[in-house]
Amino acid sequence: ADIDELLKQLSPSLKTQDFINMGLPCQQMLQKVNYFAEDGNNDLTMFTKLVETLRDPSIINWTDSSSRALVLVRERKRAKQYSQRLKTHPTVKDKDLHVGHIVGHGKGAKDGGMDVKKQRKVFDNHERYHILVATSIMEEGIDIQALQLVVCMNPPNSLRALVQMRGRARR
Repeated sequence: ADIDELLKQLSPSLKTQDFINMGLPCQQMLQKVNYFAEDGNNDLTMFTKLVETLRDPSIINWTDSSSRALVLVRERKRAKQYSQRLKTHPTVKDKDLHVGHIVGHGKGAKDGGMDVKKQRKVFDNHERYHILVATSIMEEGIDIQALQLVVCMNPPNSLRALVQMRGRARR
């Protein structure tokens, strides 16, 4: 896969150099997108790759108590599943990391949605979570200052999503 192929899907009028001129690390982003997309939507493989990413000290240093990661997924059920699986994973437990999830309200609990009260509770207490798994509700419009890592489990489906994803990690 080539970065220009990805860009054609996102925005046919922009070229790689346009994104580089905007300060986006296109090649590094493409490598990570390909890393997670390599095996399609094989959930076990994707979760394993997520854990590998979260335990790599060259990517995020959990010895720094201010380290925070945001994991973006497309589906509400996936956010809840990943959050539950991460909470019980030995790597997360050994490092005493707190994991939470936040999703859109959708049609309520029937489709895995979260009511506004629960969303507000998670967001108001987001600093207590080291790892927050979220749907697109966290992709734009909501600002969390302390993120060191953003993991997008699915390739962005629009140019806006790509730029928003890149803007989430400030360091």
